[in-house]
Amino acid sequence: MGTQDTIILVVDDEEAVRHSVQEILAPEGLFCRTVASGALALEVAQQIQPGIVLLDTRLPDANSLELMLLLGRVAPGSQIILMAEAVDHDLILDALEKGARDYLGKPLHPRETRLAVRRAIAAWRSGQDGNRLREGVREIVERSESLIARLAGSWEEERTSLLAEGIVEAARTVSLNVPLVVRLEGTNVEQGKEILAASGLKVVQADGLASAAERVVSLAAGGNS
Repeated sequence: MGTQDTIILVVDDEEAVRHSVQEILAPEGLFCRTVASGALALEVAQQIQPGIVLLDTRLPDANSLELMLLLGRVAPGSQIILMAEAVDHDLILDALEKGARDYLGKPLHPRETRLAVRRAIAAWRSGQDGNRLREGVREIVERSESLIARLAGSWEEERTSLLAEGIVEAARTVSLNVPLVVRLEGTNVEQGKEILAASGLKVVQADGLASAAERVVSLAAGGNS
């Protein structure tokens, strides 16, 4: 996911400021949606779910702290950067304590603005990755429960192959890209091993618990098996 995939919402009642932000971020390949009021900010944020919000602290129609909290509700995970006058020092501190990502002093400095936005994008992207990981774990749990039910109702000779299929499916769900140590036992171990070998995953097979432990330690130390 590149920076161009991040939607930025600019909220300022001054057209010159909105235009300035667009010009500053254009070389970064960033798309900015601009609005001139707090009411429009909430409406648009709910529609487009911005990753970053640049928020003026002196909007005529809104209390900036209250608006910031509301934006966090309608666009969860969005990173809010305040655009503030130097005299708004106390307000800036309050906003940072309440979850604002950063602040920029007016008039905006191009280099500082781009740096703040890049940092906010990195934080937003990290949050998105965390959300995807949590969804992946939840899906694995659900699939595991289904697999357990299938294992319980299967013949003994089928269970190892079903387990191998479940391991492959779970690993693909979370896009696993690190070696996976697997120990299989049962009446059709060879079939299970064939399933794992044909999966294309980085699978390190072990014959027993001691062997599995040794391979885990070796991999953690940078070994190949």
